Amino acid sequence: MTDIEETIDLYAEIPTFYPDYKPIIDKMPPSLIKRAFDQLLIIKRNPVLPKEITEKSDRIEQYLRNKLIVYEQAKNRRAFVYSMDTGMQTEDNSFSDKATQTDSLDKATQTDDIDFLGQIKRVNMILINAVSILSNI
Repeated sequence: MTDIEETIDLYAEIPTFYPDYKPIIDKMPPSLIKRAFDQLLIIKRNPVLPKEITEKSDRIEQYLRNKLIVYEQAKNRRAFVYSMDTGMQTEDNSFSDKATQTDSLDKATQTDDIDFLGQIKRVNMILINAVSILSNI
């Protein structure tokens, strides 16, 4: 199956909610929309009928808004990967392609203007500040 067909199938499985909920639903991924639809149907106390989901209801709108808030908070809590370019290049003599080796050496010469000592001092100050903040918690 091609990617286009898989995408079409994925969106075909997305249930339809009342059109007024479109601003909320547009911010959610398709999998979350489907999960919200399924969860509304299997609520232990007072489950929602499929026909009721396609109609306007404050209960359903509040449920979708809550799902969106939880989704956005989880998205904001995802880990960030911070990296620092130290300018260090490793030399590997096992390159079979001379063009690749030349390209990596060209990158190594571009790091000549980097102030390593200054970078290390800045990172050290950041770490000291972070430790002092965390020790006050």
